[in-house]
Amino acid sequence: MTLIKPVSVEPLWALPNVTDALADELCQAGVPSSEALETIGAESAWELLKWANLHPNLETLFALEGAIERTAWQTVPAARRFELMQFMVRHAA
Repeated sequence: MTLIKPVSVEPLWALPNVTDALADELCQAGVPSSEALETIGAESAWELLKWANLHPNLETLFALEGAIERTAWQTVPAARRFELMQFMVRHAA
């Protein structure tokens, strides 16, 4: 039997690390819900923020990952933070 991860229906602002300002920016960039954020992932959400000219930074990327995982961004595992840093370096230009 395969277990399916339940999809969240929480508002963006209720997620860890997501301030009202970040929630507004995510909505402007086309990520209107926690479900959408979970579906596309931190990297894609960061790219949408960038394409919307909202100037996301590395801390934003960590915050998005932490929000998806329902944890403070500081507790995102070091290996995952390194992956996210590599992603940002490749896509920051």
